[in-house]
Amino acid sequence: MKEQNQRRDFELQPDRWIDEKEASAITGMSLAWFQRARWAGDGIPYAKISRAVRYKIADVQRWMDERRVTSTSQDKA
Repeated sequence: MKEQNQRRDFELQPDRWIDEKEASAITGMSLAWFQRARWAGDGIPYAKISRAVRYKIADVQRWMDERRVTSTSQDKA
């Protein structure tokens, strides 16, 4: 139930900035994946303030939407 409420909060606040732990919870990707993607210049756009990394919820959702497929033959990963 808590996870459903958390996801609903994300949907209601697309302009909110979140840390990589929250972004990981939304996407199901590991923290290590986020770190590698930033290093490689791939992945979700982010902001860096000093040492803090933040993702905009709308960017996380957009990134996920861009990877939606309807068939395994479309899967390029």
